[in-house]
Amino acid sequence: MSVVPLELCYDPDPAVWLVGPTPPHRPYEEWLPGAVEVTSEGFEAKSEEARSYIRAVLERFGTDESMQLSEKMLRWRTITEVPLPFWFGMVPRDEVPPEDVEFFLAAENEPLVEPAMVDDVEARAGASLRRGLAYSTHPDGITVSVRYVLDDGHPDVVVLGYTAADAPGRLIAAFDDMEELLRTVEVKGRLVGAGRE
Repeated sequence: MSVVPLELCYDPDPAVWLVGPTPPHRPYEEWLPGAVEVTSEGFEAKSEEARSYIRAVLERFGTDESMQLSEKMLRWRTITEVPLPFWFGMVPRDEVPPEDVEFFLAAENEPLVEPAMVDDVEARAGASLRRGLAYSTHPDGITVSVRYVLDDGHPDVVVLGYTAADAPGRLIAAFDDMEELLRTVEVKGRLVGAGRE
């Protein structure tokens, strides 16, 4: 019996999310021109100044490798809004035992202002979704971050999600959109290799 390789399926709302580059299927160099065009049209940006600003934002987003998760999304609804990137991706279960999941959600590697707030949030049927909200100190001030762990019962992997901002209200306002996106996520196939069959 053949093994179907792992695939992360999801259905983002195009009115909310711009899907970022995901090599090798959507390499940055191929993604950028179309992303600039689609975003410029959506914002009705006709001036060269506006289009240059959009391109600069998308260049920065598209080349940001600060999180080693496969999917990069950008929540940017109007040109005057500060855009919010959101990363998520699959991680093998054996790399994130329960204690590491708790460590991730609680942001225990961060210089926390107070203990992180960890909550169960609404998930699709058959799955669990947990959110960790943390405030931490950094040289430029306070950063607020949110971490998600989605467990849909897949035997090989769980899905982690992450974003951060310097404005708590901007991030908290995005909770519903991030969680609605994660409720569409489904892992298909099986992890091939490493002794798995």
